[in-house]
Amino acid sequence: MSLYTIWSIFVYFILIGSSVLIVEEIKFLSVFFSLFSKILFLYVFFKALFHFSFSKFDILIFIFFIFSILNSYVNQMSIIEIIPFFIKTTGLVLFTEQLIKKDTTLTLYSLSFVFSFIIYLNFILLLIYPDGIWINENGGELYFLGGNYNQFGGVIIPALAVNTLYCFHANKGKFNLFLLYPISLLSVLLPGSGSMTSFLCIVLLITYLVFFHPLKIRKWFLILLFSGLILFALTMVFTQSEVVSGSKLQVFIEDVLQKNMTFSGRTVIWMYSLYMISNSFISGYGWVDKDWALENIHELQILLQGGIILGIIFLFLLYTAIRKQKNKIYDSGIRIFLLVVLTIYFLMLQMECYPYQMILFMLLIVFLSNYFFPYKKRRL
Repeated sequence: MSLYTIWSIFVYFILIGSSVLIVEEIKFLSVFFSLFSKILFLYVFFKALFHFSFSKFDILIFIFFIFSILNSYVNQMSIIEIIPFFIKTTGLVLFTEQLIKKDTTLTLYSLSFVFSFIIYLNFILLLIYPDGIWINENGGELYFLGGNYNQFGGVIIPALAVNTLYCFHANKGKFNLFLLYPISLLSVLLPGSGSMTSFLCIVLLITYLVFFHPLKIRKWFLILLFSGLILFALTMVFTQSEVVSGSKLQVFIEDVLQKNMTFSGRTVIWMYSLYMISNSFISGYGWVDKDWALENIHELQILLQGGIILGIIFLFLLYTAIRKQKNKIYDSGIRIFLLVVLTIYFLMLQMECYPYQMILFMLLIVFLSNYFFPYKKRRL
């Protein structure tokens, strides 16, 4: 392993680890991660500025966070918490874009190495500390990955996606990939009652890779999955009404997902969020850090923070990533796989609110996927 490879892995561990690991509980790590992230951000930003190599995706991310900062300031919300999000996310995006232009295989290898290490480390810690390593201020369990076990899926799906892409791009890492999938399934089931949403979404991804080989069937799988996402998003607001009472949807929610009809109180939060959004639909309330805002559907979270303006900016980010992928990737199997992963991730976002770094990282992988498979190299 070359020094440059070690350096790339180290940088990714800091950038990704500072976003998904609870390093605040370990003071020296917290300070080091924070300081290194800031230094790296300045380096990659001024490097991109010097070469004027900002992509459309970069510009939209800048707009997304600058609007969030200004909007929070106008609404008298604290902007202190937004700055680290902006630095970590932009640093990760710019570093990945600059590295991938030099060595695509190294980029995928470094990302797969770091994500795999985080998943395995989390699994070992779950075996040693099944009830969490620390206790939060409310007396609940605090895990090293994401804090709450419901956050595991937000890191596991990107980890599985990156490792799958690396396996088919470089034709390496198959043993690690075959080990990572069952470890991921066990990771979301071990703590407490586990996260059934994450478990089912990982099973969906495995099902797609194992059983759906003909291209036409994969397209239908994607269409059905996307239709399910839209249906889920539109019908969840009615979960407390008679529309779903006694229906098959209620059976699915209570027996399969193992949740009550309020989704552990989430529907109350969703209805309250809709009420709040209706009172400030254009620009929202800024970077909301209230506890009730952190249990939201992703779409409601964006509307709360920036209203329809931030929602439109995010849609442009999504469109830019998918449009670039559609124009540049000639292997339809790869294109559909990435869209399936993205749809599964957004399906999970209907139940949990994951860090923006991971959400935007998923869009970045789709945006840069033409580097992974610039021509019809290997059928996925």
